[in-house]
Amino acid sequence: MNRPFKSGLLIAVGLTAVLALSSCSMLRQYLPGGHDQSAQSSQSNPDASSSQKSEEYTLQGTLNQIDTDLKYLVLISDDLYFRFDFSESDADLSDLAPGDSITVTYTGPLEPDSEDVTAQLVSVTKDA
Repeated sequence: MNRPFKSGLLIAVGLTAVLALSSCSMLRQYLPGGHDQSAQSSQSNPDASSSQKSEEYTLQGTLNQIDTDLKYLVLISDDLYFRFDFSESDADLSDLAPGDSITVTYTGPLEPDSEDVTAQLVSVTKDA
């Protein structure tokens, strides 16, 4: 191969790599629980990641299922299914039934329509 062709090929490969990496970091801000700043801060400060994990969020929807054996509940909101782990929660779920309108407070990232349970239930309130 001639020298100008090799140089052009190297530049094209380099630009492709830069674009791929930048698009990955840009997509991270749209994923649940994913932000560029959180990834950078948790690497430099281990305490920062634990404080972000404990940040609480709320979501309102319809109770679909409570699995007492596997310790998770399923909430439907905007036609998406969300699973919440209640194995470490003190929330009282005894008076809840499928079809109830509820608001959950949780920590951790949500994975809509996923079999994985990544969000931790903090509390549940039954809506009127």
